[in-house]
Amino acid sequence: TLRIIADQRGCPTAAHEIADAIGHVVTMILDGSAPWGTYHFCGAGATTWYDFAVEIFARSARHGGPQPKLHRIRTEEYPTPAQRPKNSVLDCALAKERLGLVARPWQQSLSFVLEQMFAA
Repeated sequence: TLRIIADQRGCPTAAHEIADAIGHVVTMILDGSAPWGTYHFCGAGATTWYDFAVEIFARSARHGGPQPKLHRIRTEEYPTPAQRPKNSVLDCALAKERLGLVARPWQQSLSFVLEQMFAA
């Protein structure tokens, strides 16, 4: 049984999505077209850690992956030294508007990552 926090929301982002976004920004910097500023980038769509875990194991099951029992818990039931916000959803509109960065839905990235994992 895995105890998964169900009251924190965020936007899962695959490492390859972040790498692609960084590469795009670096290219803009090198050609002088990148507007200066602070930008957010993350996978499109929000979910909780619990719902993310449900989706991970449901999709991995299609490839013969494990199927643990998942148990919802509150943040308070999983003490950590660092306090975590209940809402970590980022607004990426500025990155889309100024840099042309458009994130794929996190579910699409998850499918890609799992396909890569199970193909290896």
